[in-house]
Amino acid sequence: MKNTLILLTLSVALSACQALGEVAYDLALDAQGDQCNSTLSYDAQRACKAKVETSRQQAEKVRAEGSNGGLERPAKGKDLCFMRAGERVCPN
Repeated sequence: MKNTLILLTLSVALSACQALGEVAYDLALDAQGDQCNSTLSYDAQRACKAKVETSRQQAEKVRAEGSNGGLERPAKGKDLCFMRAGERVCPN
């Protein structure tokens, strides 16, 4: 029972840290986007906003991978075999 309580406490703490990290990252992206708006040149503003959007898309991709455990299922009909040391290996 004691070990379960310790593990539960640890997992809650780690989840809270991850959530705080995501919020901090989103706030930083918003601040960077606001900074882009203060740029005088239109071209510089577009380039800055493109960088922010790329960062936002990468963050969403990482979050999506994290929500499914980082494991992506291959599409049906997709070959699961791979080459290792010159030999073709297929899962059973």
